[in-house]
Amino acid sequence: MKYFTPEEMKPSKKTLDLIREFAHSYQVIKMKTKNGLCLN
Repeated sequence: MKYFTPEEMKPSKKTLDLIREFAHSYQVIKMKTKNGLCLN
């Protein structure tokens, strides 16, 4: 099955970069808190 997304529904490059940055930060915080470190 082929997925199709119309151009007007695609997020901008800036939005995608922001989502990637947030996801990376969340992953780092999650890993650090799992190891017993706390970020303030």
